[in-house]
Amino acid sequence: MIVSYFGLENTTKQLPKYTANTSWSDDFYNRLATYSVPMNGYFDDSIRNTAVKRGVVAQALAYLSEGMSMYSLNNSVNFLLESGISTGQGTVDMKDVLSMFGYKNNLTRAQIVTFLYRMENKKYNRLSTDVKNVYSQSASLSITEVANTGKDRIDARLRLGNNSVEKAGNPQGVTVEQAEKILREALSLSPTSEGPDYIFQVYEYNGTHNATLDWYGVNMQTGKWYDWLMAQ
Repeated sequence: MIVSYFGLENTTKQLPKYTANTSWSDDFYNRLATYSVPMNGYFDDSIRNTAVKRGVVAQALAYLSEGMSMYSLNNSVNFLLESGISTGQGTVDMKDVLSMFGYKNNLTRAQIVTFLYRMENKKYNRLSTDVKNVYSQSASLSITEVANTGKDRIDARLRLGNNSVEKAGNPQGVTVEQAEKILREALSLSPTSEGPDYIFQVYEYNGTHNATLDWYGVNMQTGKWYDWLMAQ
């Protein structure tokens, strides 16, 4: 909903997930990542499949609408309450504004619909200049670096999972699936993977049965492929 509401641009960049299977949510998270939105789940489907906390969504909405000065948990919750986008979940005499907002509580679909409806009515429906600048700068950066920055924006009390091992545009981790893709494209074959160092036994059909063509490896740090037997 947030992606559609703010009209976040499509991207061809793809996040390297710890969970390798493709998901219907990949496109949305890839787009959120290019704007460095405070959000958990960039690299892990299991986190995406859990309920999002109200505090995380508050940070995301305030960041997209109001920019860098408002994305902290305290500022974002105050923004939603003071602007009338949320009325909170506790009593108004509570001293702790975060608890009054219910920042650790799960966000429901009805609640996000209400937030966005009120934001539209109050004209909080455009991306902040800060966020537009982040998006422009992200074109020259790794999507992983930008996503890591967005994830780090989340208040530590609400942050889930690990950042990606790929930092500052310098890949330092290749998944088995990515290694398979590297060899598949290089050799026009479909390898079978095994081993901790991404070693692949590649077969070819000789007319009667499958026979081993060769053994290949993919460096898990750089993604460079090599002839494993020749390297022994």
